[in-house]
Amino acid sequence: MEMIVVLVVIGLIATMVVPQVMGMLDSAKSKTARLQLNNVEQAVRYFEIDMGRYPTSEEGLAVLLEAPEDDLTWMGPYLSEVRQLRDPWNRELRYEERDGGYRLWTLGADGEEGGKGDDADLELAR
Repeated sequence: MEMIVVLVVIGLIATMVVPQVMGMLDSAKSKTARLQLNNVEQAVRYFEIDMGRYPTSEEGLAVLLEAPEDDLTWMGPYLSEVRQLRDPWNRELRYEERDGGYRLWTLGADGEEGGKGDDADLELAR
């Protein structure tokens, strides 16, 4: 009987603690995604310094790791690993060139446009 009481108490404690821990994990992933976007943005800036332009939408972020064909001004790689181009939810970071600048973003925890809290899109634009 005492063993059942102990298991019930442990179960009750777990039902209160686990949701809080999971919430902190989601929050940590959002913070990690923000840091990751900042690191990739820095790599895009280094690319722009060397090349005199931002990566095109067609080149995407892959050009930060591998030189465009027949280009002697590329001084990269600007990132050390391919995984730096994936968000904490294991989806590719999104990039598009626009109006002499660029947009760099991830769709957040839910993987869909919009959202609030940890589901919110994270974006950097120049």
